[in-house]
Amino acid sequence: MTSSPAIAPRRVLRGEGGFILIEILVSALILVTVSLAVFLTIDQADNQAGVQQRRALASNFAQSELERLRSLPVEDIAAARGTRTVKYGGVAVGKNTDNRGTTNIELYETITAKWVTDGKDEPECSTRSGGLDYLRLTVEVGWKGQGRAKNIKTTSYYTPPAGAGGGDTGSLSVLITDRNGDGIQGISVKAAGPSSPQETTNENGCVVFGFIPAGDYNVQFGSPGFVDGDSNASVNAPTKVIGGETQKLQFDYDRGGYTKVNFKTKFSRPLTTTSPAKVYDGATFPPQVQFFNAAQPTPPKTFLISGGSSWDGSSTPLFPFTSKYSVYAGNCPANANPSPYSAFVNISPSQLQATGDVYLPALDVRVMSGTNSLSPGLAVPNALVRYYPGCGSAWTTMTDSYGWGQDSGFPYVAAGGGGVLCAASPGSNGRRFALTQDNRNFTVGTSVTIYLSQTGSKPGGWTGTAANYDCTAP
Repeated sequence: MTSSPAIAPRRVLRGEGGFILIEILVSALILVTVSLAVFLTIDQADNQAGVQQRRALASNFAQSELERLRSLPVEDIAAARGTRTVKYGGVAVGKNTDNRGTTNIELYETITAKWVTDGKDEPECSTRSGGLDYLRLTVEVGWKGQGRAKNIKTTSYYTPPAGAGGGDTGSLSVLITDRNGDGIQGISVKAAGPSSPQETTNENGCVVFGFIPAGDYNVQFGSPGFVDGDSNASVNAPTKVIGGETQKLQFDYDRGGYTKVNFKTKFSRPLTTTSPAKVYDGATFPPQVQFFNAAQPTPPKTFLISGGSSWDGSSTPLFPFTSKYSVYAGNCPANANPSPYSAFVNISPSQLQATGDVYLPALDVRVMSGTNSLSPGLAVPNALVRYYPGCGSAWTTMTDSYGWGQDSGFPYVAAGGGGVLCAASPGSNGRRFALTQDNRNFTVGTSVTIYLSQTGSKPGGWTGTAANYDCTAP
């Protein structure tokens, strides 16, 4: 029988020693891990306590700021807004609980004072108060090192007491609406005056300036592509803020529309283009085209015509009223043609409308050398014919070889409108008389013959530049 060899004691001891070393290392690792977890838990708890402490201080500061604001005069409360950085004390520092001190922390404060209408989150200028029912005071506070923690936000409502501000302050409410009466948001409005507050219209098209110094102000605003009811791109409207009262203003403001206009006339000849500007010898009497709408604040809107038989308004915005414009030539209210021959144009926001045709009444004038219809004499070529409509600029043309005015299209003038028609030949007599009938009949027109030798003719005629001749005097 063969016996097994004996295991050497030294080998057994060596193997056991290896296991013991591994156990020691594992135990040490477990101890380090547990220790780190304990230390992290303690540190996190300490940090969390610090965050809570800072949050509590920020909340206390926000509350104290609201109380401070409410103690101010109402005009200062209404003007309170902005941001600042402050130092606020009371935070414990140091790890040793037996020897802790305190230090100030850095807080970031934002204050907002906003007027609101009762039951609303925004002011509504259309209400009786003009949107100045309450002041909503908001104080928002953050702090240095707050990490992902949210800001402290505290809100309070303030109702100005009766008689607040006395007679030294008043309020201004501004409402900006489009052509449909809907408020326009995002328009920056400034009230330039003793103070110059500036706000942006809310979703209701409203801005309010509460308890500002009484006095004269100019309400100013503008936005590219927009025009007011008078087709002005920028608004600079004077107003007065009266102590103890609220001044309420409303403005029409919308994206402008565009159009083009042609001028035409017709009398004993085919329809033809005509120019409201009668020009001779370098003398131009600047005419205008007028756009009238009953809803305009100060009608009509007029533009100079640079000459020719059309006006191009493709880059000139007009307010897009929901009703049509009446368009006519001339530069005074008496030129407003009530006949159906005026153009009527519907302007839409940001659109170029189809060209409108304005039919100028035909005022056909012939100049003869005689005394009357029984003794007419000869046709006078190159005679100066000028018409003074009683307001605005004179309208001038010259006669052709048959004594007829070369362009018969004149702006409308009503009978009895004070118009004076005159004619004169170079170096000869002139003749003037009042036009007793209107010239609005586009189909038939008004035909007038001037006899230069008729009794009452004005002697002298004209020489040199046609613009030098004045036939308005008796």
